[in-house]
Amino acid sequence: MGAVPVASYQWWQSWFSDTRPVIERVQKYSGKVSLLYGANDPQTPPERQLKALKSSAALADNWRSRVFPNLGHTLGPDVLMGPMDLGAQNFLLQEVERVSLSN
Repeated sequence: MGAVPVASYQWWQSWFSDTRPVIERVQKYSGKVSLLYGANDPQTPPERQLKALKSSAALADNWRSRVFPNLGHTLGPDVLMGPMDLGAQNFLLQEVERVSLSN
């Protein structure tokens, strides 16, 4: 049983109690990362996310971003809910392949 991962249902509480910026957590990560945003996302507005990314020049080489116009949080036509737009879905699959082949 030692090899079986176990998690608490309270994992989501850290979202509200942890005030450390995410950018501080990932600055030492050296792998490839793709950030995909919907322009109409009220939960993670792309302009704020990309501003934080650009403030860390060390991340620029390993990180790519794309903002999809007229799409929301789940990269679909609704601002919060799915389903994901087919074009965004295809792009996401291409990115997964690109990143996995480059590592």
